[in-house]
Amino acid sequence: MNTKTQTYLKSSALICSALALASTAHASTDYGPAIWNPPCNANYYTTGSGHKFHVVHDIEGYYLTTISMFKGCGYTAASVHYLVNGKQDASSDAPAGEITQMLRDSTYGWHARCWNTHSTGTEHEGFANNPAWYTDALYQASAGLTRNLGNKFGWAKDRNHIIAHGQKSVAGWPAYASANLGIDPNCNTHTDPGPYWDWTKYMGMVNGSTPPPPPAYIPGDFTGNGRTDYTLFRPSTATWYIRDSAGVGTVTSYQFGQTGDIPLIGNWTSQTAAEFALFRPSTATWYVRFLSGTVTSFPFGASGDIPLIGGWSGRMRDQALFRPSTGMWYVRFGDTGDVVSFSWGINGDVPFVANFGGKGMIDQTMFRPSTGTWFVRYGDTGTTTSFGPWGGTGDIPLIGAWSGRMQDATVFRPSNGTWYIRNGSTGTTTSFVFGQNGDVPSVGNIFGNGVIDQIVFRPSTGTWYVRDGNTGTVNSFVFGQNGDIVAHE
Repeated sequence: MNTKTQTYLKSSALICSALALASTAHASTDYGPAIWNPPCNANYYTTGSGHKFHVVHDIEGYYLTTISMFKGCGYTAASVHYLVNGKQDASSDAPAGEITQMLRDSTYGWHARCWNTHSTGTEHEGFANNPAWYTDALYQASAGLTRNLGNKFGWAKDRNHIIAHGQKSVAGWPAYASANLGIDPNCNTHTDPGPYWDWTKYMGMVNGSTPPPPPAYIPGDFTGNGRTDYTLFRPSTATWYIRDSAGVGTVTSYQFGQTGDIPLIGNWTSQTAAEFALFRPSTATWYVRFLSGTVTSFPFGASGDIPLIGGWSGRMRDQALFRPSTGMWYVRFGDTGDVVSFSWGINGDVPFVANFGGKGMIDQTMFRPSTGTWFVRYGDTGTTTSFGPWGGTGDIPLIGAWSGRMQDATVFRPSNGTWYIRNGSTGTTTSFVFGQNGDVPSVGNIFGNGVIDQIVFRPSTGTWYVRDGNTGTVNSFVFGQNGDIVAHE
């Protein structure tokens, strides 16, 4: 960045400020995995000479501190499109690989002097003289972002177009830049991201030789290893059981709740591990059990409401309710406790939260069994669409991203044990037999490879069956008993 000579101190005051600011952020509409958190008062260009290449920086400082600095209304010295966190080195820190967007892709930042109106840029947490900050999570997150920008703006994903802030020192590039990019290659005096940045590794990731990382938060990942775990709530004893999907399948259990509670999986204090939540219809009370074991509660809703969990406010999980009797949605933001409401649906609809728009935003979704129609209300615009028939009465609807970032409408038909999947991007359909009448279907990233897998729990035998979404191979094991409830987000 232009102020690279400054070293930003990681003061507790700035960290607290940054966390408070991040809690008001929302998912980016330019790049789904990023948090949209614009600066208070930034200098940037709304027009330029075209986005011809991308500049890789290191901050010479810390991720949250720099976000806080950019959010300061008196700061106008520099601006950049994206920032990526290097490592989570304190409980108050953001997770490694978290991405924040502060300028829209369509604009031009103040990050690389005379290259500004020709480029986009990403700042990475860390210091050029210390490779410990350049973690795998940082490389993976940044590479996915850079690949997306290359696809979006149409430049080649090579070292002539994905460049260091100190690119003038790369042999052959100044001549290429002068002839092809329309810039002065020598106007920058910086040397970041420095000699420890692994360009071979990074470019391999950008070009797809390394699979993209899983999202920072995977519903049902209680161990923080990027894999969905198997989770059951036993109403008769108010006990939760978690079977680790990795290794030998270790089972842990926790006493939390009571008979009649509706179990949910959320995320209130960590981006890398899930936490328990309960909605108690008898008192319309929510209970959240944090990773530390402490429990908090608050009133929200009414008996008969259908509870849901979603990330409307950005990094935090938010509580939501659908009230069938009135067709109303109520969303309570997890960071502030503020509640918004809107009318969407009718009695008998099955509500979901999903990412049908493919933008990383939470969209409200309804499946109407009586007509087999799906209704989507996009979270970023409030506009609506519908499609179908896809499924019908007796089918169990699910959401899964089998075709990529877009969500796919899925139904499991108990009468014949068949799954039907409608591709959210193309509308094409597929089906396969997996399960039988009485099975409880669900989805998850069981193997941690970023591919959604199909899952059924058979209460009659306490058996789980997992169909690898990548290969179609089916595994099974016994975990649970009749009457247990499969917990989900």
